[in-house]
Amino acid sequence: MFLRTFSFAALMLAMAVVTNPASAFIIDSFDDNQLVSADSGTPLDTNSVGGSMVGGTRRMEALWQSGANSIDAEVNAGSSSLLNVSLGADTIGEIDVVYDGGGGGFGPIDFTAGSTLNSIAMTIPFDDLPVDIEIIAISLTGESSLQQNPGGGIFAPVALPFLFNDFSVLSGTGADFTAITGLRIIIDPLFPATDLQIDFIETTFTPPSGVPEPATYVMGAMALAGLGLMIRRKRQG
Repeated sequence: MFLRTFSFAALMLAMAVVTNPASAFIIDSFDDNQLVSADSGTPLDTNSVGGSMVGGTRRMEALWQSGANSIDAEVNAGSSSLLNVSLGADTIGEIDVVYDGGGGGFGPIDFTAGSTLNSIAMTIPFDDLPVDIEIIAISLTGESSLQQNPGGGIFAPVALPFLFNDFSVLSGTGADFTAITGLRIIIDPLFPATDLQIDFIETTFTPPSGVPEPATYVMGAMALAGLGLMIRRKRQG
């Protein structure tokens, strides 16, 4: 009886985790083509495109700061669904990506999805040199920001989470993540000749440090259930 109850409880735990109502909200999957390029002759290049990104509009700016070459940012080159940022040799600059519904704000959108999501995450498939990446979240209550650096030396996809609780207040009382009306991402390469790729950006749930992912709980629960059934069958045999 104990083993039957044990197995049933483990299976229920697995099902509960699998059916967790938290679901990611895609901010940008980078499927809409766009290109900006700036150099000493054109130190600022900016344009906007419409599409499936949050707010329906993505504005990008390339800001050249120094060097004989260009800083470029291209979205979906070769149908890659990537944001590619590239600096020429000896060149320094910055890329700004803005989601503001065409200038008037969007939403408001609940980035927490009812308190089940706690972060904005982006996937970095490639980053050869250190880059500062800052996210500024905007709502009617104010603005909040958080800067991260993936560290460079990335040659396989890694997740870079920006937890809501880690954001610092920039203005007002800070951003209300349950009612976001705009988002700005500042990409600031620290060295010339940097190449960076961003795959997609989404709101998601990031477990606290040291806490297993939900999939780990599922596998553990199913393993316990299977172990219980094996012991039961062995005893019956």
